[in-house]
Amino acid sequence: AFGYRVCTAPPPAFGGIDVLSVLALADRKAVAALKPGTLQHAHLLIESGRLAGVDARACAGDPDFGDIPASRLLSPSYLKQRAAQISPTSAVHPVRPGLCTDTLRVAADHDSTSQVSIVDGYGNALSMTTTVNQNFGSALLARGMVLNNALTNFAPETAGGRNLMEPRKRPTTSMAPTLAFDPTGRPRLAAGSAGGGLIPDYVAHQVLDVLVHGLNPHQALTHGHLSGQTTTNNCAGLHDARSDVEQGTTAERLLPGLRALGHPCAKAVPLRSGAALVEITPDGTLLAAADPRRDGAAAGG
Repeated sequence: AFGYRVCTAPPPAFGGIDVLSVLALADRKAVAALKPGTLQHAHLLIESGRLAGVDARACAGDPDFGDIPASRLLSPSYLKQRAAQISPTSAVHPVRPGLCTDTLRVAADHDSTSQVSIVDGYGNALSMTTTVNQNFGSALLARGMVLNNALTNFAPETAGGRNLMEPRKRPTTSMAPTLAFDPTGRPRLAAGSAGGGLIPDYVAHQVLDVLVHGLNPHQALTHGHLSGQTTTNNCAGLHDARSDVEQGTTAERLLPGLRALGHPCAKAVPLRSGAALVEITPDGTLLAAADPRRDGAAAGG
């Protein structure tokens, strides 16, 4: 997207597919021409997140146990079809997945996920998102490692589908550690975030902020968030993806405009990302920032 090669988490994670879809949809709708903080920019990012989110979740599962159509979701023809649904004058209501029909709940956010982004003196880059899922995970230790309780990431038996619990199957996840490379293959960005089911929007927006809009990492992690990842059973009477802006930030000013565009369930809510972001500028300078919403710091030497 945008002339960069973006690499992220493959299935069974759905987060990586979600991130790449958000970026591709925004690219096709000329997000580079829109100013961050404006209503049209927010409208496009939220709509991209809503469409990408329902698609990625509906097709989520372990590829060792069945077909996960990641390549179809990210194909130019399918993305063109989905991008055509994004109108500059109105929101889609309701959004529905285009390829798969499984349902997947949006994971709640807990203070149990950590993001580490590293670039070393040789130019190697790493992005790692790790989680114990909830609280103290399973409350079991194995050689000093806390085991997670991510069985909750499986679909319940009543829902069925690709993500149904089975022996030796890996549950899906929203985590999406991401690296971006320039056309010569040099790393330009190590990005990722904590934040439950909203992680894909947090990560995609980091990539857009730095590589498309020219913000530095500190600016990218301190402005108000937007998200279209959360679904609710009663959104103007229908099951649909909400349109969220971060409570207590300048993003709240966008609510009247979003509602006028027909965004269902547009509301201000706490959006507690936990990002760690490193940019490698074209001249090799390292710029880094940690999310002020949680513990964390940027360091170098």
